[in-house]
Amino acid sequence: MFLCSEHSEDLPCWPGAEADTVDPLTLSCGAALDYRSTEQVLQSHAVLWLTPVTGVESATCADGWPEALHRAHRVLALRLEEAGGEGETLNSLTMMLGMAVEYAAEGDLYQAMVPLGYGETLSRNL
Repeated sequence: MFLCSEHSEDLPCWPGAEADTVDPLTLSCGAALDYRSTEQVLQSHAVLWLTPVTGVESATCADGWPEALHRAHRVLALRLEEAGGEGETLNSLTMMLGMAVEYAAEGDLYQAMVPLGYGETLSRNL
């Protein structure tokens, strides 16, 4: 994974982080190029925020990622309902996970990673 220089220096322990030093490629702050497989990225999301926030573990889902994402979305939707639909972060996170569920149901786990990336950022505010 290549990160902008500032973030690469801030994340020295992040596995695979490498500073963008190749010209003419210059990444803007916050941009990242990720060359990991779809499975590796999904597993990273599970470890970093999806399982801690929802309690859903992909390894326990017979249908794999589509089922895991669907279960996690149900957990967040129930949590949002219990909160009376209030909470901007929880609402946004539920919406992002819902988008990931739709992509996964269509068999496009690669595209599901996009809303999961936003979800990772949102989950830090819960």
